[in-house]
Amino acid sequence: MTSSITAGQLFELMHLADSGLPAGGYAFSSGLEGAYHLGLLSSGAALEEFVQCALETAARSDIAVLFGATLRSIGFAEGPGSQLFLFQILRDQMSAAVRLGVIGPLEAARRQQGLYEYCARILDEVDGIEYTGATRTAPQLDIAQSLHDHLYSRLFQS
Repeated sequence: MTSSITAGQLFELMHLADSGLPAGGYAFSSGLEGAYHLGLLSSGAALEEFVQCALETAARSDIAVLFGATLRSIGFAEGPGSQLFLFQILRDQMSAAVRLGVIGPLEAARRQQGLYEYCARILDEVDGIEYTGATRTAPQLDIAQSLHDHLYSRLFQS
C-alpha cells in the first residue's frame, strides 16, 4: 500500500495524530488495563502479543472503515489514512502500557518502533478487502474490555 502525499498533507496527518488534539484516544486503553489486571501482561512479550492482536483487530474493524471514510471525505488517500489509523492504535496502546507501569517510556518507544513493519504487513493483508468484510473477532480483547467497568480503580474510561 503506497501513496504519496504532499508535505502539507503530511503535516495535517501528523496534526491529527498528535496527542495534543483532544480526540479521545488517550482516555481509553482498549482493554489493555483490563488485561493488565487479569495478569495477561506479565512480560514484554505478552504485551507485544496483546498489542499485535489489537492492531490486527483494529485493521479489520468497522472503526477502520469509518476512520478511512472520514479522512477520504477531507481529501486524504487510503494509504496514509490507514497508516495513521494503525499508528494511533499502536501509540495509544504503548502509551497506556506506560501509564499503567507495565513498561517504561523508552521500552515503549523501542517496542513501538519495532512494530512498524508488523503494521505494514497488516495493511498489506487487508488491502483490497471490501468494507463489507469489516469484522471484529478478538475474544481476549473483548473479555479484557468488558472487565473494565468492574475494576476497583482505573486509569482509563474504558
